[in-house]
Amino acid sequence: MNNLAIIGTMTDWIETLGKLFWLPLVFWVGLFFEVRYLAYPLAIKKQIRKGKTWFYVPLWWQKNYWTRFFVSSLTWSLVALAVLTSAATLYWLLPMTVYLFLFWVVIFAVAVKFGMRWAISYVPRLEMECYFFEYRRLVYWYQKMGKPLVESDIRNRCTWSLQNDLRRADAKHRFYKYIKAMAYSRKVPEDLDAEVFNGN
Repeated sequence: MNNLAIIGTMTDWIETLGKLFWLPLVFWVGLFFEVRYLAYPLAIKKQIRKGKTWFYVPLWWQKNYWTRFFVSSLTWSLVALAVLTSAATLYWLLPMTVYLFLFWVVIFAVAVKFGMRWAISYVPRLEMECYFFEYRRLVYWYQKMGKPLVESDIRNRCTWSLQNDLRRADAKHRFYKYIKAMAYSRKVPEDLDAEVFNGN
């Protein structure tokens, strides 16, 4: 009897939550923007662990443990809320058993996993584009100066140059503006640097 009472209370709670049918949209949209623009250093750190040491981790993430803790906690809280409210809304709209509700929880959890993987990769992809932009610039400079193209030398100089540029942009609170402009730009790199760092 106690088990039945617990299940009854749980289903009542799920149905009540499901009636707030607009909540899933709020949490899904919130999760998308939070992961894309706040939690992306988690993806960058993962790339660095894979050996891609030329990735740059923003200063705001490096310096403050509580910021990292807050962003990580917020991410997983939004994940849980998006999954539970989505399944609860389906439970309210389409009467189902508790087991079917749990099935939908699993389905939405899988959807969140793939959605997060796509959203969190946005800034790392921009950094990757910046890296290859810098790499092409150095290859052009080597060829223009008549220097031999030594792969290891180019990679090392490219990493150092990109890290230095991103650190400067970050210190001026222009990190996102810089990587976005550099990733999509077809301008001469020197002109791009002047545009971003001088604030034009």
